[in-house]
Amino acid sequence: MAINCAALPESLIEAELFGYTEVSFTGARKGGAMGLLESAGDGILLLDEIGDMPLALQSRLLRALQERQITRVGSTSTVALKAHVIAATHKDLAALVSSGGFREDLFYRLDGLRVALPALEQRLDKAQLIDSFFQRPGFPPLAAEARQQLQAYHWPGNLRQLENVARLVGVLAAGEPCIGVQHLPDALQGQAVAGARNLADATQAVIERVLLAHAGNVSAAAKELGISRTTLYKRLGKA
Repeated sequence: MAINCAALPESLIEAELFGYTEVSFTGARKGGAMGLLESAGDGILLLDEIGDMPLALQSRLLRALQERQITRVGSTSTVALKAHVIAATHKDLAALVSSGGFREDLFYRLDGLRVALPALEQRLDKAQLIDSFFQRPGFPPLAAEARQQLQAYHWPGNLRQLENVARLVGVLAAGEPCIGVQHLPDALQGQAVAGARNLADATQAVIERVLLAHAGNVSAAAKELGISRTTLYKRLGKA
């Protein structure tokens, strides 16, 4: 079972985790309700975004984990806590402890086996992941330039962003012979345009420097650059 600690109002997280009696608050269900800690039984409870849990509730959670007992909101009786608890967060909990945003004792109570999931930008299998998202039934093949842009992008939204981009591109490129840079979102296209502009500017600078060294002699400049006079004239025409 899972609960997103950042998605619920502070007043509801306690009832969601520990349960409540029918007289605990206005609008409570008749007969009350068990919380996730209790209903998880001897299974696993995932506390997602634990770094966003209010400090007041952190104290209750620590006590429940330490004593392996749960008390419903509005009740004085306890029930055994049997579930294994896994906590997940995108925040630096050690830094939160230092700043007073997270209880130190709860941090060390939860900090058993720690698994750090790297961002998409840091993953060694990023290229394979990109290919797997874009090699789907009905998708045209991915052009080399588009794949290069996808691999060079920093993906601040990680896998969720990659999946959404793949879905969008699959719609935009439907019926096309391949997925090109033009089908990518603006943020990724901007990299390609900037890269192409930088390359063109650098090429033009080299041509101008060689021409200047040969006092404007096109034949001599073309020979040094290793291109034909026709190609050099075309390059000069784009300046």
